[in-house]
Amino acid sequence: MKRLDKTLRQGNHRTRRAVVSGVAVLFCLLLAVRGLALDPATPFSQYNVQTWTRHNGLPANSINAIAQTKDGYLWLGTPVGLLRFDGTAFKPLPLAGVPGVRNGIVSSLANAREGGLWVGMENSAFGFHDGEAFSFLGKQETGGRGFDVRSILESKDAAVWIAGNADTARITRDGLYQAISHATDSQRFNTVGAFQDSQGRVWLGTANQGVLYWQAGTIAKLPDPTVGSLVVHCFAEDADGQIFIGTQSGLFRYATNLEQQESYLVGDDIRALLTDRHGALWIGTTGNGLFRLLNGELSSIRNTDGLAGGAVRALAQDREGSIWVGTTEGLSQVTDVKFPTQPVVDDSHVRPVIAVGASPRGGIWAAHNEGVTYIDGRTAPKLYSTESGLSAASFKRVFEASNGDVYIVGGSSTLMVLSGGKVVAEHQADNLVVGMAEDAPGVVVSGGGTLFRAGTGNLTPYPFQ
Repeated sequence: MKRLDKTLRQGNHRTRRAVVSGVAVLFCLLLAVRGLALDPATPFSQYNVQTWTRHNGLPANSINAIAQTKDGYLWLGTPVGLLRFDGTAFKPLPLAGVPGVRNGIVSSLANAREGGLWVGMENSAFGFHDGEAFSFLGKQETGGRGFDVRSILESKDAAVWIAGNADTARITRDGLYQAISHATDSQRFNTVGAFQDSQGRVWLGTANQGVLYWQAGTIAKLPDPTVGSLVVHCFAEDADGQIFIGTQSGLFRYATNLEQQESYLVGDDIRALLTDRHGALWIGTTGNGLFRLLNGELSSIRNTDGLAGGAVRALAQDREGSIWVGTTEGLSQVTDVKFPTQPVVDDSHVRPVIAVGASPRGGIWAAHNEGVTYIDGRTAPKLYSTESGLSAASFKRVFEASNGDVYIVGGSSTLMVLSGGKVVAEHQADNLVVGMAEDAPGVVVSGGGTLFRAGTGNLTPYPFQ
């Protein structure tokens, strides 16, 4: 057992206190719009999946870890260091140039209870980020700067657990470094994953050396040979206190008395587990994407459903309930997006809306068989129909110009201009009018492969120069 030097202890506590609520950002508001709490009653196929990859702004090929800090930012551990995401843009925070750090590959992340983020690194020990700066803590007395950290965790007693293939240790709140080994044989373990359950037990998953759990200073082995020869990557706990263990060969469930129950996804390599606030268990696999276990039933989201990749490495739930999925090919957000319906008229005989168009005033126009309706979400929808001078039987296109005039295609080739609530012009095109846009001089429409300049007094061929 080693005691950390006073400078390291004071610096660590001082850094953690530096995170204050005044640093709050708009990230939570952005997520509140994008990601509502996932409703378990919603069919799995109706969840929305939004994905970021190198093609749309993600500065890394893969995501190894995900955490959301108290200030609202989402943090991503990647092969190129830390990424901070505010809901709109990614900010890279490379670690390779930090003194003492051997490389900047982030393998794991964990929230600190007093604010900030613990950062575990591949062959580079660990450090702490207070939201503004990173402090490297891989000193000789904490395992050395070459410590290959696979998992990092702050337990309820404020101890920091660092688990890796060279050592597994806990650093107490008072700064004591304690190497973890089995009480009977002093064996060191190649630890892959760490997790704390509701009873305060810290679970350690190893590579082919079984599953350990630490409680009140004593460490014991899970008495089940099934997982003894497997690589154990991750853990989760449900509301009933049952423990789920993700391994290279499937998912295993254990009752509160630690007796093995049924197994799931036998043969799948399980790399990430998460129990959400509704009690659903999310399961990240290598190659088969993301699964959800709810009431004994499995559902899945794969690449074909919009997931960034089939190899899931990290899972996290943000404050608004969205599930964030880190894969070897990018980042995905799973949300339960609810779309309210808005009738365009109080008439059940109106057929579905055929076209919509945005209004420069902020609302939208909807075209249907009874006319066009303006909807702004603040006042009652306004219908424009025959009493406004619209003459066609059905309406297929609608476009509002910057001056407020509304161009409406009725039938197949009738172009009407609505101004001040009344039709002020009507033109018959030679062919089907299918597109409308606006440039500096005015409105341009397309019909039968030909462009026309349109206005209240004209529909003339577009003058190409």
